[in-house]
Amino acid sequence: MSKHNRERRQATGGGGPRRKVDIALVPESGTLVRVGVAISLGEDKTYIASDEARTIACKLDGEDDATAKALRATADAVDRMIQDPSRPGTLAPVKPRVTGPRALKDWVGRHRDLFRSAFREARRQGAPAGVVIWAMPATDSLDDAPLAFDPIDAATARARLASLGLDDPGPAEEGCFTIVASRREGRFRGTLTACLDCPGDAEKLPAAILAPDLPDPMSN
Repeated sequence: MSKHNRERRQATGGGGPRRKVDIALVPESGTLVRVGVAISLGEDKTYIASDEARTIACKLDGEDDATAKALRATADAVDRMIQDPSRPGTLAPVKPRVTGPRALKDWVGRHRDLFRSAFREARRQGAPAGVVIWAMPATDSLDDAPLAFDPIDAATARARLASLGLDDPGPAEEGCFTIVASRREGRFRGTLTACLDCPGDAEKLPAAILAPDLPDPMSN
């Protein structure tokens, strides 16, 4: 039995209906078939992109580990199909279901510890407690982490948001800090403001790169 099939069987389980995960081949036209991840519960089936499958897997960790494992394995299998140089030209990845600010929210969720690490590093370098951490997706994939973070003061954040026709979110709640994720075009087109919990000084986090002279996010 292949590794992919083992992961799929683990996801379906044997104690009644559970989430089922498999590779999906979705005909779009007579000359194009899209490949993605199919996830179903009972009769309901949804086709998602591989990066969306990994994002759902993160949310299911600790709640439904079998499905999370199957989603990651299936997403990897889909990526191998797409990246295979011998694949037919009629095969393409499924279009992502999640776009705009909703996709930005998932992107931030995937990389929240990097945002928190950037905040801690900014504070270590002398930034005020009200520093806002601004970042932009460099690609159209939820999988790809921010390349760098721009720590800006609240006034600069207000001005940037106002230029987008957005309101100032106000100060973060105690024990939290404000982040902004923004992209001018592409899958992530839009802007998201959110609050994340401040990290502890000794908390283990991935290293984050601060780049205060990032290009103006409005040009991204």
